Amino acid sequence: MLELVNKEAVGKNKNEAKLLIDEKTIKALKESGIIKGLGYIYLAIEIEKAENADPKKLEINLVDFADRWNLRIIEIQKAIIDLDSKGAYTITNTPKVIQLSLSFPN
Repeated sequence: MLELVNKEAVGKNKNEAKLLIDEKTIKALKESGIIKGLGYIYLAIEIEKAENADPKKLEINLVDFADRWNLRIIEIQKAIIDLDSKGAYTITNTPKVIQLSLSFPN
């Protein structure tokens, strides 16, 4: 389960509730259309962080992550860039160079 509310904030404000959400719930919310896109990937990354021994540093294997969360790699890459630009995460290493080949119609 993932705790989405800061423990310190809960301690200061007794009226603030803790919200726990797990992978199954996040996937169900996506299936029902309640969350999608960037929000879904953000929560998926948060689950990965919660399961990681060091939640301050997370290395994501794009293929495994895509399989687990039923995403395309391009969606994940775009979301990581978007989340980085919003300040939600910081990318500390650059992705490996991908070779593209373009073909133009004659």
